[in-house]
Amino acid sequence: MLTNYLKIAFRNLFKHRFFSLLNITGLALGMASCLTAILILKDQLGYDRFQPNRDRVYRIICQNKEGMKLASVAYPLGDAIAENYSQVENTVRLVRSIYAADATTADNKTLQVSGYFTEPSFFQIFGFELEAGNPANALSQPNTIVLSHEFAERMFEGRDPVGQTLELGGKGTYQVTGVVAPPPGKSHLRFDVLASAATLASLDQALPTSEAGEKILDNWANRYMSYVYVLVKPATTEKDLKLALDQIAVTRSQTDLEDRNVVFYPQRLAHITPAPEQLANDTTDGAPWFFMYGIGFFVLLLTLFPALNYANLTTARALSRVKEIGIRKTVGAKKADVRKLILTESVLTALIALAIASQLSIPLNHFVVRYFPVSIDAAGLQIDGFDWAIFIVFGLLVGLIAGWLPANRMAKMESLSALKHSTRILGRSPFRWKSVMLAGQFALSLIFLVFVTTIWMQMKYMLITDYGFQRENLVTVSLQGNDPAILKNEFRQDPHVVGITQSSLFLASSNLQGMPVKLEPGGEYQEVHSTLVDADFNNVMGLKLVAGQDFPSNYTGGDQTFLIFNQTAVTAFHWGTPAEAVGKTVWLDDTTTAVVRGIVEDFHYRNLESGIDPFALQLKDTKFGTLYLRMAPGDPVIAMQALQSIWKKVDRVHTFDGTYMEENIRRAYQSVTFVGGLMSFFTLLALVLACMGLLGMVTFSVNNKIREIGIRKVLGASITQLTIQLSRQFMVLLGLALIIALPLSYMLVSKFLNVFVYHISIGFLILGGSAFMMIILGIATIGVQTIRAARANPVDTLTQE
Repeated sequence: MLTNYLKIAFRNLFKHRFFSLLNITGLALGMASCLTAILILKDQLGYDRFQPNRDRVYRIICQNKEGMKLASVAYPLGDAIAENYSQVENTVRLVRSIYAADATTADNKTLQVSGYFTEPSFFQIFGFELEAGNPANALSQPNTIVLSHEFAERMFEGRDPVGQTLELGGKGTYQVTGVVAPPPGKSHLRFDVLASAATLASLDQALPTSEAGEKILDNWANRYMSYVYVLVKPATTEKDLKLALDQIAVTRSQTDLEDRNVVFYPQRLAHITPAPEQLANDTTDGAPWFFMYGIGFFVLLLTLFPALNYANLTTARALSRVKEIGIRKTVGAKKADVRKLILTESVLTALIALAIASQLSIPLNHFVVRYFPVSIDAAGLQIDGFDWAIFIVFGLLVGLIAGWLPANRMAKMESLSALKHSTRILGRSPFRWKSVMLAGQFALSLIFLVFVTTIWMQMKYMLITDYGFQRENLVTVSLQGNDPAILKNEFRQDPHVVGITQSSLFLASSNLQGMPVKLEPGGEYQEVHSTLVDADFNNVMGLKLVAGQDFPSNYTGGDQTFLIFNQTAVTAFHWGTPAEAVGKTVWLDDTTTAVVRGIVEDFHYRNLESGIDPFALQLKDTKFGTLYLRMAPGDPVIAMQALQSIWKKVDRVHTFDGTYMEENIRRAYQSVTFVGGLMSFFTLLALVLACMGLLGMVTFSVNNKIREIGIRKVLGASITQLTIQLSRQFMVLLGLALIIALPLSYMLVSKFLNVFVYHISIGFLILGGSAFMMIILGIATIGVQTIRAARANPVDTLTQE
């Protein structure tokens, strides 16, 4: 019986080639996107699956006084939990202060590394294993370090790294005591090296008084560099741990005003990636849940669209198969037999589409690996046997869903009515429910189109907005451990460079640095975003001083601290006017003070997704961060080549890392750009699928009325009159889609734009332009068939009459 059904299904596919092509193409396009989405979900849900205590490990996160949630907390919190909560079995702390640092071997080979300072309990809590060294004591002594397998191979090229020494730029010399084996899966913790936390005491002691706020060990104010994980005893709930953290928060608020209104939360290891919300200072490079939900939503719709198209066309074509169904029922076919026949055809169509989709998804997977704004492993998008099983089940489900409605309606045909070829055998109005679904497709497509237009216009706005500093002809250069004085001197010799300065903060990005300040002795600490700069910073960056003085050009270091605040700080700290704020004294700790030297106009020190908060420029004579070079107007390619040549004279080890600020700003919105590109692809696909559905329905309607058109033409109807007559019901559908979609689009896009502190307004250009584009596509799709039918010679259509 199944063989017979398959023969009939193949015969119908070849008999109605045009409609089969529409159905298979639509299903293949939608399913290709869905296959890639399934692989992305599998990859992102694979984080930390190999951890042995995954259900009992929590990361402690916090919310500061300003309401910002951070993945990082103060280092002493680990001791406070271990000492005051008996349900904690073990704790480990990680300090992310090894970032793009130079690691140099005894034979002067240098590579850049990133990693953490951590404790021996790291290997007791997490599932990372050592392929060389003893996990019990590898990190027990100061100035010891373990390397990742990949970094050890790059650094020592096959030699045994254990026992070797590494000089870690600015942080001392370390002995290699172990090598971490490649983990069996993805983790939210990625590192080249893990250094012993026992080293932190000497590093804290080496800090000058003016940098006391950057100390780690006993500094509750530094919440930006440390991560605390706890392993709780079995049967301990998240609620139990939260109550303990609340008690610690209460104790801290009573001990130190700085910790008032700071809240701690436990975050289960399994919930770090994908994350339910985005946290500042997070270590994960995976996608948040809302991003995954968005992709899943779009792909579900793109699978639903062709399935609905198939159901629509199959049901509409049932009018041409009614005699076949009537004869089958007359000779004994039951409703179940008719359902099996139609479902076999739909499943076969879906499986053919699945085979095509599996090939279409290959270039789509490559695109995702290359441009996805979060980490996607190419190996994670390879299709294995389990994936094929999921895909086949997925194809069967799509086929069954697409075929169920037409199969059910055709099975209910009465044999006598079918043999009479009644046009009402499918119900009172065979086009009514199909019209509603078609209108729904165009409404959703219009919503997508409005979203895409909004994203690109918001992106353009963020790129051209005035950031408050002169970003034109500004180049950023990463120091990579080099002496800034030497580089400055060399770069100044080049005629392309007209100004040079340095900063510890990479401007116009999402990175943050901060320092707590008190406005009066014994007062409450205020969180202030800040950066270390040199004396030329304001001049080179083009910041406007509204009150006070610029930094002294003859500054040579020492314990004296100079600060310049922005205007927002003046308002937030109730200092009155900018002129009145100049000369105010602030306390960096109980003994160190600084005088407000000047006030600058507000500028965007981070990207436009965030607002402008109190911000301080701190004059510092030390090696840090990034050089900013003001270039003379001219050819940027030639200027960059000149900078590269100078760099090679100073540093032959590191590759020159310099980019124009305009490019940095574009990179800051890479995720927004990707989402815009992805939504553009989905929107185009949705429009194509909707138009394919409309084309199929119009084609069937025209073919069903071909003799009526011939008679009307013989009676004198013009081509224009016939085109309008044939298009009328479909134009009503487009109008209905507009009525539904435009108000919904406005509400949804308004909520989306509220994510950005600075955003565009929703005007007629966005809504009207998107609606006009959809109407043009709809009219073009309808017109292709209706005009051709109206121009047909009635002699050909009425030959048999």
